[in-house]
Amino acid sequence: MNKANWPEFPLFWLDKSKRNMEGLADIANHLYGKTAAGRISRAGFTGEASEMDKQIIRNVSDLEQQVAHITDVLQTTLEIIAEDHWRRTHKVERALAWIRVRAGKVEKKLV
Repeated sequence: MNKANWPEFPLFWLDKSKRNMEGLADIANHLYGKTAAGRISRAGFTGEASEMDKQIIRNVSDLEQQVAHITDVLQTTLEIIAEDHWRRTHKVERALAWIRVRAGKVEKKLV
């Protein structure tokens, strides 16, 4: 995959050495920190509003809800990708552990 025509990396603060699977935890924490304040329930709007104002308020509220859903999906996706990567990179370790257990059971049966 050629990244020559891609835009600049948007998370400029993330160290270049962590711009890989290792940096997913930092990215997920950043996403959570930026969106957590918006999840605090608000008291709502008070006072009189015209029909146009009510429509704008409804639209903004709908957009806030959509952003919250997109944030949840992105957060979940990052966690799934990180978990999948961990599973793939530790597959050999799990296989060796399984072999050790099986070998131990065989050794006990032989003794």
